[in-house]
Amino acid sequence: MRQAGLGLRSRHIPHFLASPPKAIGWLEIITENFFHTEGFALKALEKLRQDYPIAFHGVGLSIGSIDGPRKEYLTHLRSLAERIAPFQISDHFCFARYRNRQYHELLPLPRTQAMAERVIHNIQKVQDFLRRKLVLENISYYREYAHNEMDEPEFINYIAAKSGCGVLLDINNLYTNAYNFRYNARRAALAFDPKHVVQYHLAGSSDFGSHLLDTHGERVQAPVRRLFAEVRHHLGERPFSIERDENIPPLAALLRECQALTALPARPMPQRFHHMAVRYPQLKAKTAKLALEKNWQKDFYTAPPQKGERGAGMLSPQQALRLYVTAYQNRLSLALAEKFFYLRKFLGEKKFHALVKGYIATKPSRSENLSLYGDDLPQYLKRNYHHRPELCDLAFWDRAYHFLRHCELPESTDILKMPVCLGAAQ
Repeated sequence: MRQAGLGLRSRHIPHFLASPPKAIGWLEIITENFFHTEGFALKALEKLRQDYPIAFHGVGLSIGSIDGPRKEYLTHLRSLAERIAPFQISDHFCFARYRNRQYHELLPLPRTQAMAERVIHNIQKVQDFLRRKLVLENISYYREYAHNEMDEPEFINYIAAKSGCGVLLDINNLYTNAYNFRYNARRAALAFDPKHVVQYHLAGSSDFGSHLLDTHGERVQAPVRRLFAEVRHHLGERPFSIERDENIPPLAALLRECQALTALPARPMPQRFHHMAVRYPQLKAKTAKLALEKNWQKDFYTAPPQKGERGAGMLSPQQALRLYVTAYQNRLSLALAEKFFYLRKFLGEKKFHALVKGYIATKPSRSENLSLYGDDLPQYLKRNYHHRPELCDLAFWDRAYHFLRHCELPESTDILKMPVCLGAAQ
């Protein structure tokens, strides 16, 4: 396998199918995009796996949820893995759900011994179910649990050693967190145990003046490239991939960036960092209960910041919380705007935004697959906008069109009689 990989995005699929670039050694997919579908994307992935090794990279496993990953999610994941045969399945050291409410964000775990033990338990259950090793990535974050008992490298080293999982070290996330929380990225990098690290990630952040935001919307910036070169010298060469999720450029531009990063020589850090050692936590004999950690997950978006919580960059804890709340609302709004295209065109941006704002306030997401959000919008409109029946009609047809784009159905199927279609056809 060549060293450089690339995160596969839908707009680039036709280019890969037409003429597979030789500069890329492997492809990384966002796992959840290939759940609940039999459409073009999945068929294309089956074709691409003949030309490239495929890595799964999920955002919905929620390995750090108090109640553990959902069985339904794991069943979808194992089924897709059996179909595509990826060389690696990865996700993140985070939680993304509390019970049946999906947050669609990679949220920071309390770094306590009790939380570490729960994550280890969850990893072992997942690895047993999938019958393969799991790889987990360090995340970027803008809030920290006020009662952390260890730093991030200690937390991750301990979990990896006890669970047997691999570590996907995201260099951009490492740099972004160090910048925002005012610690040294080089010292943090050298504290990770290289025997657990199996892959590197690279991406670009956006500088908002008050803080860096991990948007995956820019080229890999110079400080991150420098840290990448140094990490490879000290932790070792590993496969790496580039992620780009916003402002996605033409494929040719990403290929040039991959080639430049592949050619980047490894180099040592300044001499004063050479004495730094790998860190593991000093643990207590017993672990406490998870009551406080549970409340952190349950009330992450609603409770005010805890006493002692630090801000990120120039953001106060309250501003950091608002950043997360706004991101959650925007993510659901964008999913609805994509799914209900003609309803949005009919209403106009302002009225559509007001409509979906009310919907989001009363309808939390329940599935890891964001494309399923809004399936009951026609019923919502029928109940709350009964004086505007045309809105329900438009939402119904938008949903039907969205469904057909993602699923291949038998020719005899009557979509008007399908259970998923409960809008104007009633």
